[in-house]
Amino acid sequence: MSPDWQQTTLGEVVSFKGGGTPSTEMAAYWNGDIPWVSPKDMKSSEVGDSIDKITPEAIENSAASLIPKDAILIVVRSGILARTIPVAITTRPLAVNQDIKALCPNGDVDPRYLHYFMQMSEPDILKLVTRGATVHRLSTDSLKTLKFAKPPLAEQQRIVAILDEAFAGLATATANAEKNLKNARELFESYLQAIFTRRDADWEPHSLDEVCSFTSGGTPSKARVSYWSGDIPWVSGRDMKSDRIGDAALHISQEAIEGSASRIAPIGSLLVLVRGMGLANGIALAEVTSPCAFNQDIKAIHPSSSIHPRFLLHSLRAAFARSEKLLSNAAHGTLKVEMDELRKVPLRIPPLRVQVSVSSKIDSLALDSQKLARLYRKKIDALQNLKQSLLQKAFSGELTSPPSQAIKEAAE
Repeated sequence: MSPDWQQTTLGEVVSFKGGGTPSTEMAAYWNGDIPWVSPKDMKSSEVGDSIDKITPEAIENSAASLIPKDAILIVVRSGILARTIPVAITTRPLAVNQDIKALCPNGDVDPRYLHYFMQMSEPDILKLVTRGATVHRLSTDSLKTLKFAKPPLAEQQRIVAILDEAFAGLATATANAEKNLKNARELFESYLQAIFTRRDADWEPHSLDEVCSFTSGGTPSKARVSYWSGDIPWVSGRDMKSDRIGDAALHISQEAIEGSASRIAPIGSLLVLVRGMGLANGIALAEVTSPCAFNQDIKAIHPSSSIHPRFLLHSLRAAFARSEKLLSNAAHGTLKVEMDELRKVPLRIPPLRVQVSVSSKIDSLALDSQKLARLYRKKIDALQNLKQSLLQKAFSGELTSPPSQAIKEAAE
């Protein structure tokens, strides 16, 4: 690092401005043309608009104040601070709520240099977070102590120009990798739909309840220690992370099976999550590969002897993707599967030998699709790591030219 780089603190080079929420009872304060930014608006590295907007009257008569263009916004109160620190530069004057602080750089700090510095410092800022039960906080005093490397203004601007060029290349490479990842997933789903929407004469139509039976699960009493000291996997929603399941985080005993509402799903059954916020990511479905018990948020589907379990799993996955009636809201907004609709899910069932062949082909394609997905995720991770590496070099005085070759290699 050059000797003309000054080692100082963030509190020495910026002023902090807070925000506030105008009274919602004052209609004159709302629906104006001034963006009023809250954490939900902090989804990119630049911010110039928001879902909610306020009026000049709100600025004059409430805790909300106008933040200038080229200030750095940082979320200082949110549950998201457990894992990331949202930071953005303002592209126009705007207001913020009380969960955000604005960092306004003094005259000898380039705003975009400060913006990049805050991105680079995320690991250090995460250490400053005070964690609560659900809401985590960053204090202004702790942010002020953050060490800040300040070169001359001309050098800051040179670093910003290099990073702008490098990050544009990284953004393009990342977008291409994400597009390829999306295409790999869509190719598999397209194949799945093509298989299960065919109209071959020997594929007979049935509803799910015509070819399967159902059983419910339950939770043994937590007060009975003997119920929770066995070796029978007891599956809950958090265990439904794969399309095959043979173990779980918790285990129960045979005594628990006999003394509670929990039941055993034998090998070849399917488990389907029917209640819980996990359904926000889709209906989880898994083939049982080892006998399992399960809780009340899960149903077991038992196919008849004429149905190959793996074929049924793939067929249901395709049907779930086409259905808009299966999910609804239970009490307190919890998602649930409508069992009447699940029982009526239409299926087309070919002869057993065809089911086995189709399932094998789908599993093979799924494996290829997963390999591609892992490759593209690896590329995306490599590009993110390169981004952080470039920031580290920039703020230690080691970045002298755009790393075009490094970006090309990470994207290949």
